[in-house]
Amino acid sequence: MATERQRVANRRSKSRIRRLLSELRYYRELHKETQELFLEYDIELNSVLDDITSIVVPVSDTPAGSDETQIVLSDNEPPTTDPEFAHKNQANDDSVESSKEPKSAENLAPQWMKALFKKIAIETHPDKLQNREDLSDFEKREREILYKKASSAIETVNKMILLETAYVLEIFPSLSMKEQREIVDEALLLEKNKIASYHKLVSWLWGENAGNTELRCKLLIYVRSQIGLPQVDKDVILKYIEAFENDDDLAEFKNQYVKQKVNKKLYRKIGEHPAPSFTKSRK
Repeated sequence: MATERQRVANRRSKSRIRRLLSELRYYRELHKETQELFLEYDIELNSVLDDITSIVVPVSDTPAGSDETQIVLSDNEPPTTDPEFAHKNQANDDSVESSKEPKSAENLAPQWMKALFKKIAIETHPDKLQNREDLSDFEKREREILYKKASSAIETVNKMILLETAYVLEIFPSLSMKEQREIVDEALLLEKNKIASYHKLVSWLWGENAGNTELRCKLLIYVRSQIGLPQVDKDVILKYIEAFENDDDLAEFKNQYVKQKVNKKLYRKIGEHPAPSFTKSRK
């Protein structure tokens, strides 16, 4: 029989796991928000690159397909000598997703997962919920969703999802608290790494440095050189960024600098496949 001291220690450990789970949910939401913001930054950066190009290349002379400015950046070549420009390619979301693929038949779930799933199924299986008068229809639907999550977790041997589902139902595994913390800590680290990987991409650097015209100018010059766009005078780029950030009339601004002649050999030839975009760059 557990002593009062043991019961307090047990409650304390469960409380710590719950706090870690709350932190995990926060970082999942932050990752989602970061991903959405990155896509907006990426669209904006590509638009700015196209806009600056139109200053030196009339729209009617722009080669087919150049309306989507795309790039592959070298891992070994940072945009500038500034440390904050150190670049690494796209977040390894694909490798993350591949780790969630169903395991082969030989990689069966450990015994603690099977036992935990059975406990979850008793509380969430649709057949078990039919005659539960203590639950509202809404609560039954919520539990059916939890059952599907638990089923998927056991099939793919996803320890984190099964553990998280169990805690929602106040069902606790036979694992030690140390082992439970290790599972949640690993999931937390994964989410943090996903977020950090976006922060090292050029589109993120562009978006997060609004107001820093000098840094943004260096970034644009570097990116343009990497994808072979026509050279534009640094002062023109600086003035464009200032006009862009001040919400000035960019059409009027560009009319001051439009040039009719440009070395078009800097563009890729019509029919050539474009390089992967910022969002498709990989380490």
